[in-house]
Amino acid sequence: RLATGAMSCFTCCAHPTGPSGDFVPFVASSSPADASSRVIRGDEVEPAPLQTTFLDAGPALLGNARRAKELHGFTAQLQLTKGQGPGAALDITLAQHLRIDRIDPTGAMATYNAGVPEDRRICEGDFVVPATGDSANGRDLFLAMMEGGLVDLEIRRPNVFTVDGIDKSKGLMGLDLCIHPRSSSVFIRHVLRKGLVQDHNTKNPELRVLDGDLIIGVNGQRGTSADLAKILGSSERLEL
Repeated sequence: RLATGAMSCFTCCAHPTGPSGDFVPFVASSSPADASSRVIRGDEVEPAPLQTTFLDAGPALLGNARRAKELHGFTAQLQLTKGQGPGAALDITLAQHLRIDRIDPTGAMATYNAGVPEDRRICEGDFVVPATGDSANGRDLFLAMMEGGLVDLEIRRPNVFTVDGIDKSKGLMGLDLCIHPRSSSVFIRHVLRKGLVQDHNTKNPELRVLDGDLIIGVNGQRGTSADLAKILGSSERLEL
């Protein structure tokens, strides 16, 4: 499913809240470059202008998907019907991957899963990545699936981890984030050079937050991008 609508991006170096405490991101108008995103980590802060930009992750695999390339992966061959897609809700960005949000129990992915061993089944949270040497981005991958036919999908398991102990009373988060109304995660466009997240990265190199990572939960709660962004803006301490 290709999500459409306005993408909101903001830098977590300024409080994304108004006088009433409500989350008030600057909403960018729709454009063909808009798409949705989603999976792992956080934000806050002072009524300063929020930096707004359209998501353009570039051609390289980013964050979690890049690390996932090194984890367990396999090729799944699906028989797709033109115009119907893979039978899953997908988080789509201009990064070089798709994230599988939900699998339709009656769709093509579920049919594939029913005929393969458990370790070869596609799971919610997995990534679809281009074949080696392919420069396709997430939108390209989605459109190729919509063409139908016998399609080989390169599947990678996610690298999910928790970042805790983020105390916004000690400084700014230092994240450039994007949200989409139909996504269930917050996309980390950039980790800034200074901020609490960069401090975390220095102290925990094995659990570094990277450009292109996705926040799928905040303080034990899940929800839409907007839901997660509100928690990021209103909570003093964060577990991502």
